Amino acid sequence: MRLVKPRLKKMRNSVKAVVVLGLLGGVFSATSADSLEVTSLEMLLAQIKNNPSVEVAESNAKVAGLERNAARWKRYPTLSYSMQDKRRGAQATTVSLEQPIWSGGAISAEIRASEFKLAAFQARADEIQQNIIGDIGTAYIDLRRVSDAVAQANENLDALKQLEYTISRRVAAKVSPRSDHTTVSARIAQAQSEVVGLREEAGRQREKLFELTGVDINTVNRLACDVPSDVTSGDLIRQAMAYSPGLRRLKAEIGESKGETSKVRAEFAPRLVVGVEHAKEENVAIPEDDTKSYLAVRYTLADGISNFSKLSAAKQRTQVKSLEVVEAKRALRETVASAYLAFRAAQNQLPPLSELVSLNRLLIVSYLEQYKVGKRTWLDVVNAQRELNQSASKLISVQASLCANAFKLQTLSNNTFVRDSAS
Repeated sequence: MRLVKPRLKKMRNSVKAVVVLGLLGGVFSATSADSLEVTSLEMLLAQIKNNPSVEVAESNAKVAGLERNAARWKRYPTLSYSMQDKRRGAQATTVSLEQPIWSGGAISAEIRASEFKLAAFQARADEIQQNIIGDIGTAYIDLRRVSDAVAQANENLDALKQLEYTISRRVAAKVSPRSDHTTVSARIAQAQSEVVGLREEAGRQREKLFELTGVDINTVNRLACDVPSDVTSGDLIRQAMAYSPGLRRLKAEIGESKGETSKVRAEFAPRLVVGVEHAKEENVAIPEDDTKSYLAVRYTLADGISNFSKLSAAKQRTQVKSLEVVEAKRALRETVASAYLAFRAAQNQLPPLSELVSLNRLLIVSYLEQYKVGKRTWLDVVNAQRELNQSASKLISVQASLCANAFKLQTLSNNTFVRDSAS
């Protein structure tokens, strides 16, 4: 969020001056400790891989990949070995190799379901990353806003102290009543309280960024935030729909549910296998050693009649996921449209707010001069300072809203609208 000294000349007709002003309130001020290293937004976003939630999601995707591989192995022959004691010390050993040749589609359905499950977990990992990126950007922009608000609050406090010095001399000379000094003293106490509250809020935002990234934050960069004027809400909605990891996850879960439905349906059919078996019997008078091949039909009605309930449940899960996709699309359209309107509204507010701040700066100088010649009251002067502070604070909030909504649109549509500012 841009913070530079205001340019008063040609302010009324220059829209460029608005962009340059950005968040009016001056450069992030403050103590000697604030000269430490500045953390960029790009650097923080690069730390997302270290977030525990991302690591868990990626690990779950790896597990789903291994389960997919296990399902694929069911296409290959199965080797089995058994040994048992038979009548009066006889021992029988059997080794068999069995290849499924028809399963009613159960194996294919299980593989298909596992592949969709893997895709769902991968999309879930992307979805978690998208959410964390949004949280990081929001906290970063909020910290920039609070930092700028601290700078403005300090500027307001300095101005009030200067007014206090002026009125103290007039009160001591018995030119002005003591109540004028009391008025400005009350405003100073209020301004000091505001500075303390803002610094506490900045500390909370730094802590939030540390929890998200594991990076200790001191100060943050200004940001350049812009959604090109030729980009429409419809464009961003289409891009968000195409990119959305949440929609990809839900669609993959639909595919997984359909695969599970096919698998349950296939359990009603028998399986056809071909195999080779070698049997050997020992410790008997006439040992057996025989190898044979066979074609077999295997049929097991797993869980009995409950398979009908499992089939109905699988179909219902598919229907529920389809409804979730419809609702997710609606919510995504609404979120993108709202963020776009909020961005344009903030963009339209910047020119008049910037001009208002500039005029208030001129106004307080004028009021102070008029007060000295008796044309304005001391309350007029103090109120003019309050108006200046309020308009500058409003400008800071609007610029923060501009960047927050630009970043939300960037995160949802996979564009680049927010950058660290070089200025």
